Amino acid sequence: MKRYFINSELKISTSVLLFVMTLFLIITVLFLKSHNDNLKADYIKSLGAIAARVVEKNPQIEKEIIPLITKEVSKEEATHGSAFLKQYGLTEELEDSLFPYVSRAIFIKE
Repeated sequence: MKRYFINSELKISTSVLLFVMTLFLIITVLFLKSHNDNLKADYIKSLGAIAARVVEKNPQIEKEIIPLITKEVSKEEATHGSAFLKQYGLTEELEDSLFPYVSRAIFIKE
C-alpha cells in the first residue's frame, strides 16, 4: 500500500478526495440535524395546538393528555387511530399539501 503513495499526485488526489468526502459528511449530518429539529418543532406545534383545544373543551382531562402525547404508540393504537381518521377522510393517499407541516418539511412550493 505504501508503494502507491510514492506518487505525489496520488497522495494529493487521495487527500483532496478524503477532505471532500469528510466535508460532505459533515454538511449532511448538519443538514439532517437541522431537518430533524424542524420536524420536532412542527410536531410540538401540532400536538400542542390539538392538546390546547382538547383541554379548552374539557379541562378535566388535562392531566391525561401529556402522557398520551409523549408515550410510544402501540400497533393496536396506531391502527385504531388510522381507522378513526379514515372516517373523516384523512388517509396516507391525501396530497402532502393538505398537511402544512409535512408539505413544508419536504419543500413543496405552492
